[in-house]
Amino acid sequence: NLGRSLLLKGDMSSAVGYYRHGLSIDPSDPAAFEELGAALVKLKDLVGARSALESALALTPNNRGAILSMANLETLEGNAARGELRIRQLLNDAPNDQELLNLLADTLSIQGKQDGAIETYQRIIQINPRSAEAFNDLGLALSRKDDTSAAMSMYQKAMDLDPNFVDPIINMGNVYLGL
Repeated sequence: NLGRSLLLKGDMSSAVGYYRHGLSIDPSDPAAFEELGAALVKLKDLVGARSALESALALTPNNRGAILSMANLETLEGNAARGELRIRQLLNDAPNDQELLNLLADTLSIQGKQDGAIETYQRIIQINPRSAEAFNDLGLALSRKDDTSAAMSMYQKAMDLDPNFVDPIINMGNVYLGL
């Protein structure tokens, strides 16, 4: 749909307008509430995002996209533990879902649970050993634990897998600079 295309292009304001217009026509469309909530999370309109996502979940309580966006929102609101719980509930049904595992690892890291984040990134790598992003993210978690040698190894592996991926290059430079 047009709203999703606008989201993918990064035009969040237009996407929000599109979804609000759609909801003025059909105020019982859970997908429109879900996408509106996701766009508002990206715009950091946390109050509006919460309202839209709660509406989506009221209409369809098992709406995976709305649950994921709500977990992200709760993390942004400073309630990462609640977001973690939502993600873990979804993982019960899809234990190898890389998107969920990545969100879980990020949420654990935000809470300072680096060991859990490291274990989760390692699990992602077991599922997809060609994921340069997972190796980079594992490097970040290791770096946060001051294991710079292992972090550098993960950044190198990420660069080997995807030489055009700049994040591990930047992260490696930050380790060299002691940041």
